[in-house]
Amino acid sequence: MAIARPILGLAALLLLAGGIVMEFLVVLSGSHVGSPTNQVYFLQAATGGISNGNSQYQNPARWTYLSICGVGNGLNQNCGPARAAQSFDPPLNFGTTTGVPPAFIGTTRYYYLSRFAWAFYIVALFFAVMAFFLGFLALCTRLGAYLTGMMSTLALFFQTLTAALMTAWTVQARNVFRRNGQTATLGIKAYAFTWGAMGCFLVATILFCVGGSLGKNDTYQQKSTKTSYFGRKKTICQFLEAFVYPDQSPPVIAFQYLSFLPDLYGKSFAQSCLTGAITAVAFARLANLHQAADLAFRARQAYAKALGLVNESMSVPEQRKRDQVLATLCLLAKYELIAGDATDRLCQSHERGQAALIGERDHVEWLRSDVGVGLFRLVYIRHLLNCVATGERPSVNLGQNACELAFSEPCRSNQLAEDAVEIDYDMTELLRELPAGMRYYIIDDHLGPAQGFDRGYAPPAINIFQDLQHASFWHVFFYGRLHVQQTLLQYASYPNTLSIADLRMRLLSTVDDICASVPYALN
Repeated sequence: MAIARPILGLAALLLLAGGIVMEFLVVLSGSHVGSPTNQVYFLQAATGGISNGNSQYQNPARWTYLSICGVGNGLNQNCGPARAAQSFDPPLNFGTTTGVPPAFIGTTRYYYLSRFAWAFYIVALFFAVMAFFLGFLALCTRLGAYLTGMMSTLALFFQTLTAALMTAWTVQARNVFRRNGQTATLGIKAYAFTWGAMGCFLVATILFCVGGSLGKNDTYQQKSTKTSYFGRKKTICQFLEAFVYPDQSPPVIAFQYLSFLPDLYGKSFAQSCLTGAITAVAFARLANLHQAADLAFRARQAYAKALGLVNESMSVPEQRKRDQVLATLCLLAKYELIAGDATDRLCQSHERGQAALIGERDHVEWLRSDVGVGLFRLVYIRHLLNCVATGERPSVNLGQNACELAFSEPCRSNQLAEDAVEIDYDMTELLRELPAGMRYYIIDDHLGPAQGFDRGYAPPAINIFQDLQHASFWHVFFYGRLHVQQTLLQYASYPNTLSIADLRMRLLSTVDDICASVPYALN
């Protein structure tokens, strides 16, 4: 709708110009200029009964804006000297009271009505001219439209006052002359120009204000976050509050979704691929909330810019191992989901690309940082869901990294069995020490809802988690435990307290837990 603003502004300017022209026709009446101002007057009255008048006396007489004129061929003729603040007061105008209607003698009503009307004509004309020149800004900016609307409102206000005052003194004066037996008529053109100018100012004011309101979403009037630098910052902050620091009621110890972003974003420069990706996702989310097409277009611009920058970084081996590049790929995939651009092939391509980048990184080093751990959680869970959807096998390297993420001691394929037993013991202790807020629920065909720790083996139907962060914790734990139990089976010949049958039963239970958790994650 922003394209309608210049159209409305142009129409308002034309109306404003028309009102100004009509104002000048009234203001210049009685100035000896000639046509068409010699046709404009406020009041014409027969003054035949008045005697001993001065040089301004005319019969009939016409009161104009600048002087008192006679009549010839229906036009103003023999006008007196032009003067400022020409008033209507027959005893003062003609310098005599002889033959003047008694209602005009001894009163200042008509004098002040006409004098104030004269002044307000000038004031209204001044604001109208100011609004006209400001009106050119209304063609291109909302602020210009509002400023012009304010000036035209002042012009309208004073024009309404002068029209009302002019109507009051001319109608009352005409009635006095007629009651005194003298003919008197109102000036049609002065009335038409005065009230016509007021109508033009009124419509122009409305158009200016409407033009100023266009181009701004009605549900987003208190928070202007569209195109400015500070608007982009505020939008990104709102996005981080929604996805990095979600409200937890009651609080639970769970992984925060995208918790790695604030640290990475703080270290990124303004034109980096990560900054563009965060901007794209933040504006896409806001566009969906407010159904704003201009915000969606801004998000798409940021997405295209981030895509170009990340492609450049991917071509350099050292740069593609950086956290910013992997985080950018994760956010671009999220943008496509939010914007509705995602396809199965595109999503799978993103998942494979993220998994490939993780394979190139030194997992022992990058999993020691909070940013690296947060990135891994996000990529790993998405990778597992993609494998479930496509039937592909999960990455062995990712499974090994998952185990290292969950436990301080790494579990490698060449480790001795006692290390696996020790890690398995640590996992069991971890389950016992977890707070109640971290527990999940199980729905099965035998027991109904029950806590998921103090139970024997039974194939669960579905695991119930509190939220996505809670589910992500247990996904990582399940796959880590699966990797440890596979290691225990590999070294089953080593003396330990569990038989091979027990180990296989525990392994089957872990697989069932993973399968029971997939429906929630897919939802």
